[in-house]
Order: sequence, then C-alpha cells, then structure tokens
Amino acid sequence: MTSGALATIEHRKLEELVTVRLGLTHTPLYTDSGKPFLSIKDISGGSIRFENCKFISEEEFRSLPIGAKPSVGDLLFCRVGTMGKPVIIEEGTPEFGTFVSLGHFKIGPEVNAHFLKAWMESESFNVQVQKHVAGASQPNLNTGWLKQFMVPLPPLALQQEFADFVSQVDKLRFEACYAMYFLCAAFTLL
Repeated sequence: MTSGALATIEHRKLEELVTVRLGLTHTPLYTDSGKPFLSIKDISGGSIRFENCKFISEEEFRSLPIGAKPSVGDLLFCRVGTMGKPVIIEEGTPEFGTFVSLGHFKIGPEVNAHFLKAWMESESFNVQVQKHVAGASQPNLNTGWLKQFMVPLPPLALQQEFADFVSQVDKLRFEACYAMYFLCAAFTLL
C-alpha cells in the first residue's frame, strides 16, 4: 500500500458501517428436525457447522425476531466466551436462527464483508475488546460498546483488493494442504 493510500484511511465507528443484531435471548422449543438453530458451538474453523446443531419448528423460526435470523452476506460472530470467530454467511447456506451468544452484522455499502471479517481477526479489534472485557469472568461483546469500536477504513476499492488477495491466499493454502494430504498418503504406501 502506498503512502497516498494510507492517507485515505479513515477511522469510523462500527455503528456507522453496519447494523449490529443479536440472536434470540430465550431458549426456544427444540425439535428433532426443522430449521437449524445455532449457538457458539456451531461456529468452528471459520465456518458454520450444522452437523450437531439444534432445530426449531418452521413456525417458531417464522416468529423469531429479525436479529435472530441472519442472512446471506451477513457477518456472523461469537459474542460470549471466545469472542469474534467471524464467518461470512455465503450463498447456499440454509436459513437458520441464532441464540443470543451469536450476533451478526448487516453490512452497509461502505464496507466489504471480507475486509470487516479480517478486521475482526486483527489486533486492532482485539485491543478494543480487551479494553472492555479485562477481568470479566464471562467476557462478552456488549453491543453498546461494540458499536463504538473504531474501524480503520480504506476506500472500498482498496477493501476489495484486500478481499481478492485474501481469497487468493486461501485458495493457495487449500491447494497446498490438498497436495500435502496426497504426499503423506503416498509416503505411507512406501
């Protein structure tokens, strides 16, 4: 990034860039099938895991408040215990509801979801979290102060460049892991 590009970085409050929403604050009636209902345990390794999630009825899902129903393009995150762990809800993800231990951001037009995800995984985010939760026995991302977090915000074109770069790195990482898997498998056959 050039020094001219650095000069264009603003610092904006998170609430100016996204709408912060929280999951359901009470335990719903679980069913054996229906719509997935997620909590922290269902977010792992940068993805949403539906294998061991709970379910609620279609009727209960329809009655959930909008904050408990993230949608494609939203940034889902853990707000209690292990904080952050952001996941972008990708196209093709089934509809689901969330418990209050999860929150999500409705992304505004001035920020790229992949850029915001990277910010949530950065030291800049972590320092702001630690400032508010230091000493807490059960830390949580309180939406009152979360909305006030300052986000270093380059122009949207640079955010997109960053997102494209991260995507390429992720693709290369996957290919390297895939190649390593086959190398190890071949080695065990010797």
